[in-house]
Amino acid sequence: MGALTLDLAMLKYIGAGVLILFCVLLFVIPWIKDMLKKVSTGKLPAKLGCSDDPPPGGFAAHLKIIEEAAPNATPEVWWQYAKAEMTKAQVALEEAKLARKTL
Repeated sequence: MGALTLDLAMLKYIGAGVLILFCVLLFVIPWIKDMLKKVSTGKLPAKLGCSDDPPPGGFAAHLKIIEEAAPNATPEVWWQYAKAEMTKAQVALEEAKLARKTL
């Protein structure tokens, strides 16, 4: 019988194959099973958005809070506060800092 010889290059390929198989079994197959379960139950992830979708809940209320907390601010400043998702207290604090700078 012929002797089975394994050189170092062959061991690298075997190791890479085992690692790929391990990753597929550990990550890819559970992800596919999860997606198939979501498809079958109708619980797919939300779409990225459509131009006809309404704004997220509380969006208008949040803008109203910012407008009331900073009545003397410009719309550009209001948008900065809204994009930063600031609370009423944070807006009031920023407005106080701006007022202190102008004095």
